[in-house]
Amino acid sequence: MVRPVALRRSELVEIDYQKRGAGNESGLAVLRMTDYGLELELLRSKTSREKPARIAVERHHNSRAFAVLEKWIAHAGIIPGTTLFRRIHPRGGMGGRITADGVNRAIKAALKGYYLATGTAGDVAERLASRFSGHSGRGGFVEGRRGRHGHRRHNAAQVAADDQALRRGGRATQLRASPV
Repeated sequence: MVRPVALRRSELVEIDYQKRGAGNESGLAVLRMTDYGLELELLRSKTSREKPARIAVERHHNSRAFAVLEKWIAHAGIIPGTTLFRRIHPRGGMGGRITADGVNRAIKAALKGYYLATGTAGDVAERLASRFSGHSGRGGFVEGRRGRHGHRRHNAAQVAADDQALRRGGRATQLRASPV
């Protein structure tokens, strides 16, 4: 989920599914599944505090990410109006909204498990996994995409739209993710 839309950890942990939650548990973003893919509405972010932004991600350009997301929604029993990403307790079961630090720990644990499964020694797997964080997906995504005159762009909506345009063989000049 991080890679297709280049979200910050603070934005990722605030996503509600299909509609905004109620009360204190409501997030600052809403993910809606559509026929063509998904639409993510960021109600507020680090770079856009005044106007919400919408990011559209097409299913056919991100089929693996969609399969994983749909599997997670079904497995976690996520219903509209609830948080999309939740804490997973070490002894089983799920809690409330995951924290940004929880994202870091989950990424490191998943990578360590991957390295161990490929036959890497435990201490080496730990060291390799420790090189990554919740920012790694966004950093790698944004780092390779430069705006006009070689400047980095940090607007997630613009970066995601440009990435999709480039994958289709088009030019990354027009923002497809429009403000609300």
